Amino acid sequence: MALPRHEWRAGIHLFDWDADGVRIRLDRMRESSDGSVKGEVSITKTDIPDGELVEADRLTLNAPRSRKEVANFCNDRVPGYDWAAMISQAATLAIRRHREGEPAVDLATMERQSGTSYLIEPFLLEHQPNLIFGDGGLGKSIFALYCAVLVASGASTKRFMVQPGNVGYLDYEADKDETSLRHEMISTGLEIEKPPMTYRFCHEALSNDVQAVQTLVAEHDIQLLIVDSAGPACSGKPEGAEETIAFFRALRSLKVTSLIVAHVSKGGGPRKGPYGCYSSDTEVLTKAGWKPHPEVALSDEVACFNLDTEYIEWQRPTEVHNYEYQGEMVHFTGQTKGSLDILVTPNHRMVVKPDYKLPVGTKKPYRNPREWHYKEARQLLGGSAWFFPYASNGIANVEQTEISPAFARFLGWWLSEGSLDGNAPVLTQAVGQVADAMRETVEALGYDSKAWYGKSRPHEQTVMQLRLRKATGLGKWLKAECGKGAPNKRIPRFLFSASLAVREALFAALIEGDGSLAPNGRMRYSSSSRQLADDVQMLAITLGYAARVVFRPRPQLLHLDQWVVHIDPRRQLSIRPRNVETVDYEGTVHCLTVPTGAYITRRNGYMAVAGNSPYWVNLPRSVWEVRKSQKMDADSLEFSLWHRKINSGKLRRPMAYRIDFQNPATVFHELDVRDSQELSEGLPMPERITALLARGALDAESIAETLDAKTDLVRVTLSRGKNRFVRLGEGKWGNLTRDVN
Repeated sequence: MALPRHEWRAGIHLFDWDADGVRIRLDRMRESSDGSVKGEVSITKTDIPDGELVEADRLTLNAPRSRKEVANFCNDRVPGYDWAAMISQAATLAIRRHREGEPAVDLATMERQSGTSYLIEPFLLEHQPNLIFGDGGLGKSIFALYCAVLVASGASTKRFMVQPGNVGYLDYEADKDETSLRHEMISTGLEIEKPPMTYRFCHEALSNDVQAVQTLVAEHDIQLLIVDSAGPACSGKPEGAEETIAFFRALRSLKVTSLIVAHVSKGGGPRKGPYGCYSSDTEVLTKAGWKPHPEVALSDEVACFNLDTEYIEWQRPTEVHNYEYQGEMVHFTGQTKGSLDILVTPNHRMVVKPDYKLPVGTKKPYRNPREWHYKEARQLLGGSAWFFPYASNGIANVEQTEISPAFARFLGWWLSEGSLDGNAPVLTQAVGQVADAMRETVEALGYDSKAWYGKSRPHEQTVMQLRLRKATGLGKWLKAECGKGAPNKRIPRFLFSASLAVREALFAALIEGDGSLAPNGRMRYSSSSRQLADDVQMLAITLGYAARVVFRPRPQLLHLDQWVVHIDPRRQLSIRPRNVETVDYEGTVHCLTVPTGAYITRRNGYMAVAGNSPYWVNLPRSVWEVRKSQKMDADSLEFSLWHRKINSGKLRRPMAYRIDFQNPATVFHELDVRDSQELSEGLPMPERITALLARGALDAESIAETLDAKTDLVRVTLSRGKNRFVRLGEGKWGNLTRDVN
């Protein structure tokens, strides 16, 4: 028997034997842990009236007995066909596709569509998820429905070029009556008949409801799917990685263009986004050490804080966000002077617990009854006190570098109290238990040594100088790995991947050498090397301590400036309302998205644990922000749409609208935002070139003059397809744009 024509879309398999007039549909497929694949089967004889033989019956696709039962049933209804063979073919092909997924293709031979494809140009990327976000009450849902009406009707506007298609609307917030009224108002404003649109009220998360939505997409041949809104469609947790990945995985299986409406909390400054970011002077703890936030890349392994286990995990960020910001920021300082310094946007997610204390007189030990959770920074202004995480349980995923604790102790002493006499390592320490331990450890490591004793100035203490003999190789290694001279010392990077015992031995020796221990468990370490101070702070953090680095100008009795590391065993820090304030800020802000939802940062030497950017903004290819321009009166609203490019923070505002809620004939007005000259000056260089070409600057001389560039650095070429390609500089900037003639 010939193989059927097989079509697979949105998780639904359609098999057609055209010569026999038979169609088999398989959907809702699931594979159990025992390897059995189950699904729903519908079988139709397409060439006879009322030809539906089987409707949504359960079928175990790889069970011969189950297939035989369905085949016998069909044969009883319409004999004369090889039902068993057709059902077997459909089941085999569906299982293969289910397990293998999309077929592999050869990129070298596949046909590639030139340029970017839009369903609504330049707003909706075709076959991609698109996101529109903003404060509540700005008309996002109305604008999403406006886009739906444009696609459903194929009506283009002066700003939008539209490809017509069928539209599905998944409504998680309003109801069909309200949406129907808006549908009618928008259609009236566009002076068109109400186009057909498939509407579905939803109350289940999309990942749990995807099979029903797959059926809707397949049966109605949907090209655009509106999801209003992201919160309930992601189980109410659009900031979580697990929920959001499940949402976008379900959305991706539908293989349609989608527009997702998302909300951010009201309030904050005039320039905000869904990202929630840190000030530009914040640093991030990476496996390579502290790194300025603007320099962190996707390849860096970042110290991520797991809210459930309270361990640090080295993880690579999934997204990096950098963008311009102007407005209020929230500044956090600790209740204890100098214990915390965090500066974030008002919508940044902070990791908190309520500051809870047991009633007076209770004999139970203190225990906080709540788990770590997220609050936006703006929500912590005034009101209650909160606990912030101040330390962790240490590092969870350590690579276990092979090194002995004894050698780690030697390194700790040498970094604090050591030097080189030529290439011979020397340890210097006041006579006492630590000096005795140094001699014993050096002997245990197998090195020959000789000790000298004398008085130190200005303290007039008896000190020991322990010189290692026949250790030239070790001396050269110390110089290469640990630095030459006190101001240049550092901890070798491999020690941060050593076992807990090794890191504890190193840390103890460092404190014994140049540190001090207070009765309350707090420690202090001093060094003339800024790098070593940073490394000691990082080492303390990996061991489960909180730590901060403070600069101290050259003390009276010392020749060099000092960096002091304050090490604190406290696991959490109480933040009172008086420790939180708003400040004005203008500049760049930065954030990461990490798998655990939080990571370790530092500002002005003070470490902190705080949340990352909400996960739902990272997966769409196109992200648009709605901003209110002005409230004109009680019945109208003016807003603008800004396009945000993820990972660059670049913004452009190509369109603005006014909504008249009480005038159905003019529900949407398209407004001119700026003239082309003004618009081009605020754009990134490739888009500026596009704007220049659109205004008629078609030669190198005029482009160079407008961009204030040298003429010999500008190239304009005409391709075979009459597209102009512009190069500025040494090919660093370029843009392909349609011929304007």
